[in-house]
This record gives sequence, structure tokens and C-alpha cells, in this order.
Amino acid sequence: LKEMSNANAYRQLATIYLNRRQYSKAASIWKEFLQKWPADKNAHKQLRQILDNWGEFASCEEQPAGTNAVFDFRFRNGEKVNFKAERINQKTLIRDIKSYLESNPQQLDWRKINLNNLGWNIINKDDRTYLTGETEKWNLTLSPAKDHFNRRITVSSPLKKTGAWLITATMADGNQSHVILW
Repeated sequence: LKEMSNANAYRQLATIYLNRRQYSKAASIWKEFLQKWPADKNAHKQLRQILDNWGEFASCEEQPAGTNAVFDFRFRNGEKVNFKAERINQKTLIRDIKSYLESNPQQLDWRKINLNNLGWNIINKDDRTYLTGETEKWNLTLSPAKDHFNRRITVSSPLKKTGAWLITATMADGNQSHVILW
């Protein structure tokens, strides 16, 4: 019982530091915790959440063709991110949606007509049906904020052509994030 009470005290203290945005102190508490309870998977997850290189798209709005597309990217700890943009075949996508609707299905399958599902299907179902194979790649050197704080930047991409693109951001020694850019 005393062991459980001690473990809960560590968890609460780490949570207090996280809530106060004192990430370095929270990381120290999780490290101490893991010295005593090394098998705790949640503690490992919490520590990785603070210390690992991480990035995600913060915003990505429709943009006019002819100028470099821009988007906001939020990151923590990492010093490099690689981007890959894959062109989406809009004509085939729209043709398939139109064909499905013209078939007059008795019950509409929203997954087949909702464009918001496009990126999810490509990533989670490995459905590359609408990707053309045309790609653009670029990378950025990042300057992370101190003490594991998030930083937000605006990225200017080399994408000027009209259309839709699946953009994948891969943090060096970190995670991947995806977005559809129209």
C-alpha cells in the first residue's frame, strides 16, 4: 500500500509540473519514478511525450495556385524535419465520387463521398488509389524552444501547382504527421 501511495505521489507531482508547463521538472520526476518502477508503461509514455522529437501540422488552409503554398507546423525538441508531398489525382477522385452517387445507392456510404476521409484512408488503410506518384521533397532545419516547449513556424513549401497534395512531415528521430493541402 505504501508503494502505491509513493507511486501516486510521484504521478501527482509530475502532473502538477506538466500543468504548470515546467516540463524539465516533470521529466526529472518521471525519470525518478522509472528508477523505482521501471515496468510502468504509462510513465515511459509520459516521459517520451516530453523528451522525444515531435511535430504536427498546426493549420493548412486552401490556397491559390501559382505561389508557394504555406502552412503552420508545430514542433518540440527536434532540429530537423523532412517533408514529402504526394500529388492527389483529383479528377479520378471526383469521377469516382460522382459515379458512386449516380449509381443511386439505397443507403449512402459517407466514407465514399466525404473528402475529409481521404487522408485518413491513405494513411490508415494504405489506400494509395488516388496518389499519382508525383512527389516533392524538402527539409528544414529547426530551432526548438528551450525546456521542451512547443514552437510554431510557418513553412513555405515548393508547391505551386494547382491541385491537392498529401504532405507528410517526418521529424528526425521522431514522429510522422500528415495533412491534405488543397
